[in-house]
Amino acid sequence: MAADSSAIDVIVTDTLTHNDDQGLSLKEVQGITKRLLKYWILGALLGLIHLILGIVAVTDPCHFGSHAIGLSEYGTSFWLAGTIALIGFAGIYISVKMKFTEKAIKIHGFFAAVGLLMTIVGFVLLGINLTRIFDLQNDEMLVINSSCSVAVSAIKTSSALVTLGLFIVVTIYVIICGYTLQAYYYTSKDIIKASKSGIAIQV
Repeated sequence: MAADSSAIDVIVTDTLTHNDDQGLSLKEVQGITKRLLKYWILGALLGLIHLILGIVAVTDPCHFGSHAIGLSEYGTSFWLAGTIALIGFAGIYISVKMKFTEKAIKIHGFFAAVGLLMTIVGFVLLGINLTRIFDLQNDEMLVINSSCSVAVSAIKTSSALVTLGLFIVVTIYVIICGYTLQAYYYTSKDIIKASKSGIAIQV
């Protein structure tokens, strides 16, 4: 039985390496999974940092939060950044543990699709936030909450720059989710095959 299993592994390895079935070669599969892992690490770190900064902005609205309105308004630092961080950490687990099963790919792909839709909403909300910032008059006072207000002239530029920076961050989220979906859609069979055979696809 062990000999049969070993023989199957050899056949699968040979098939992937020489690309006999018109699928991807082992080298191509390794390239895709390595790129996916890099994107997932980036997503996990960026989403986590985004989430932490959002918490700081909410807990300190009169100082840090007033200079970074885009981090606290509409809760994008929580539902969007949190989802991307979850996608990233789940992808890292799947990749490191070689758990590229059909079920794992379907579930992870579903969350990547949800994350992609969330980024669209995120772009819209950031656009609304940026418009609102530009509409503020420098001679006005912006009421943050019942206990504090700040001069618009002191926070307008910094808040606009933070929001513009968040557009870049959300664009990176789009790339991460989009590439995950693309890789799963076009190459999932080859990735699953390599994962099942026990071949190291992250070398």
